[in-house]
Amino acid sequence: MNEKLSKYHLFENKERFHKSLMDEINRSVFKKKFNISGESVNGGFEVYNSVSFILFKPNFGPIIKLRVTYLGINEIESESIINLKRVNGMTFYAQYWFSLCFAILTLGVCTYQIVFNSYKDISIIMLPVFGIIYFLIINLIANNSVNSLKSRIEKILKTEKIKYNKFN
Repeated sequence: MNEKLSKYHLFENKERFHKSLMDEINRSVFKKKFNISGESVNGGFEVYNSVSFILFKPNFGPIIKLRVTYLGINEIESESIINLKRVNGMTFYAQYWFSLCFAILTLGVCTYQIVFNSYKDISIIMLPVFGIIYFLIINLIANNSVNSLKSRIEKILKTEKIKYNKFN
C-alpha cells in the first residue's frame, strides 16, 4: 500500500488548473476528455476513473482515488504546488483483506493436512499460492490505476499549456 506523494511545481497560479480540473469533473460521462470523475474534500479533490473496465464484487466505490491538493508558494500566489497522494478506496481494502485472509486460511489448512494427516500429494500447496497471486494482482491493478491517474493529471497540465516541474 504505497502512500507515495507526488508534487508538481506550477509556474503560475493554480486557478487555471483548478478550473480545467473542475470542468473535467463536471462533464457528463460521454463528453469527458480524460476519464476523470471526482469530489471535493477539505482543501482539494479526490479524483478517480469515471469509467472502469474492471469491476470488483463487492463494489464499494472506486478501488483507488488520487487526492489533489494545492499550495501557494509565495504571498501573491503567482506560483503553486500540486500534491497528488494515493488514497485507497473501500473496494481495495475489501479485496486486499479477503485475499490475505484466504491465503492465510488455506496455508493453515495445507499445513494441517501435510503435518497431521501425512498428506503426501504436494499439490495442496497450490491453494495458498492462488490467494497470494490474487493479492499481487489487486496491488498491481491499484498501482496501475494510480499511475494512470497521475498521467491524466499531467495531460491536463500539458493540454492547458501550464508550465510545471515534477518533484519525486
